[in-house]
Amino acid sequence: MKVRTFAQAAAWIDRTGVALLFPAIGFPSLSEAMGRKRMVWDETTEMMWGWKDELPRRRKAWFGKFIRGKGTLIAPRLLVAVSEAVGTPWDTEAAEFLYVRGRLSAEAHRVATVLRKDGAQPTLALRYAAGFDTPRKNARFKRAMIELGRSLLVTHFGTEKEEGAAWPSTVYELTPRAFARLSPRISVAAREEVQSKLGRLIR
Repeated sequence: MKVRTFAQAAAWIDRTGVALLFPAIGFPSLSEAMGRKRMVWDETTEMMWGWKDELPRRRKAWFGKFIRGKGTLIAPRLLVAVSEAVGTPWDTEAAEFLYVRGRLSAEAHRVATVLRKDGAQPTLALRYAAGFDTPRKNARFKRAMIELGRSLLVTHFGTEKEEGAAWPSTVYELTPRAFARLSPRISVAAREEVQSKLGRLIR
């Protein structure tokens, strides 16, 4: 059955565990679950594009650039296990832990620090608060966000209309704060499922 509604998308992600937003070899994708074998921008794709921000805001899925820097959806039931598997503590101080051990760049650490101190931020506000306040620095900000996604440190968390922006901006939040209700305890089944789905990426 094709995914057609937000509720069906949330249920599909929960069953699948880990998926990409758009098709790529070796991983299931929400786009394919909605009947799209390739990237075509239409009403269905636009709807899915909105879901990628709304699913995390409603705690139905984590979303960020995790697998190979691509948009990735992770079911909340596996989120703490994935965080453990990549060596990121389930704690709002995780960026500091990774930074002092040389596992996080100064720029990514700066972005995470803004989020830790000031809470969830829309894209432009976060860029400027973290010091990426010129067009030339935007590429460095994007690299920092990919780094934070690969470490599972931040997630999309809804959207917000910002002054000067043509479209609503993605809001970012620290992962353990966005999903604060999740238990830090990890079941054996969750560890095994994460290993089977992501083993080749986290070894």
